[in-house]
Amino acid sequence: MTTIEDLHLGLETTFKEVFTTTQEVDPAIFSVRPPSGKWSIAEHLHHLILSAKPLVGAFKLPKLSFFAFGKSKKGSRTYDEVVAVYTNILKEGGVASGKYIPEEKISKEQLVKDWESISQKFITRLKKWSDKDLETYRVPHPLIGKMTMREMMYFTHFHTGYHLRIIKELNSSKEA
Repeated sequence: MTTIEDLHLGLETTFKEVFTTTQEVDPAIFSVRPPSGKWSIAEHLHHLILSAKPLVGAFKLPKLSFFAFGKSKKGSRTYDEVVAVYTNILKEGGVASGKYIPEEKISKEQLVKDWESISQKFITRLKKWSDKDLETYRVPHPLIGKMTMREMMYFTHFHTGYHLRIIKELNSSKEA
């Protein structure tokens, strides 16, 4: 994911796969937590919505708003570096907190509709940002700290794919 076009395509593809996968999940199992007590498919999807929402809002802000977080002087880490930082945080016990913790009782129809809406806005607004903007402006991540917007897009791609894999595993284990 080195070019901005690769970034757009990667995110768009992953977002569409989340939509398609969750849309096809049997409503009878959508909100059922696994025996481990971890999140249900519904909660994973809601978490992805909660995670995308602040970025959708950030894309609309005037660029001056980002100066509160400082400008990047050294550029962005690579996709693999961002993934390594995040996976290490998870290994050390990092978990979602605060406004990123999903609610349990939201209908499948509403969550799928919300995901479709937020993911479309995300891609549309991202496409209005230049390569230079993604490299220059920073935002805070609750576990990682300040990241360039490009790094945040790398994180979003990996994070969405991470939860998509779990959703698929939960769905296939329920079908068996």
